[in-house]
Amino acid sequence: MLLEEVRDEDKTNRLLFKVLIEEDSLIISAKARGNKGPTLINIEEIIGPYVDSITIKRIRKTCNSIYLKKKQEAS
Repeated sequence: MLLEEVRDEDKTNRLLFKVLIEEDSLIISAKARGNKGPTLINIEEIIGPYVDSITIKRIRKTCNSIYLKKKQEAS
């Protein structure tokens, strides 16, 4: 589910990347020129090696809360 589109602030206003929210994860979706589809980057995979398991559980819980709120707003 789309959480935010991040755009360049110049006059072209081109899309740089999207921030997606899922039930237990926060994902950056970026599409480079020449690629057919977007590259999906799960934030948990990036920060996982640097935080403990309790922090990961908190992140997942927060993502779930945001996801449910966005889902409720959409309906």
